[in-house]
Amino acid sequence: MDESMAVETGLMFLAGFGLMLMLFVFVLLFIYIISFWKIFSKHYEEPGWASLIPIWNVWIMSEKTFGEGWYSLILLALSIVSVVLPDEGIFAVIGLIVSLLSIVYTIYFYVSVYKGLNAGTGLIVLAILLPFIGMPIIAFGKDTEYLGPKQHIFMD
Repeated sequence: MDESMAVETGLMFLAGFGLMLMLFVFVLLFIYIISFWKIFSKHYEEPGWASLIPIWNVWIMSEKTFGEGWYSLILLALSIVSVVLPDEGIFAVIGLIVSLLSIVYTIYFYVSVYKGLNAGTGLIVLAILLPFIGMPIIAFGKDTEYLGPKQHIFMD
């Protein structure tokens, strides 16, 4: 086997591995989309297609969880500010702080959303860390139900 044949074999292996990885990611994305669709249609009694519209779906989740949609604007503002700030001097530090606040608020937001769907603490941790496993359990589970806005206590 000469060197060019070994290179071709290696490239074919990498291409096959990349294709399999891409297929796996698409399957996980499909599971996530179906789960969100189910949560919107079953629990929130909203059209399932609303879960596919990026900013609108967070607004609806905010309305259904907190009673008001403007909580989603906090998440949007933190995301925009963390991207727009330059990476020089004090702005880099501010950008880092805003990014950390964005992560913390996102976790708070989704924990509140899952609590509003009557999910237990273990299921919430699973849905935060492995959403492609936790979301289908919340979406298709028989024990989860929508409690209404502010009808849940954060981390009881």
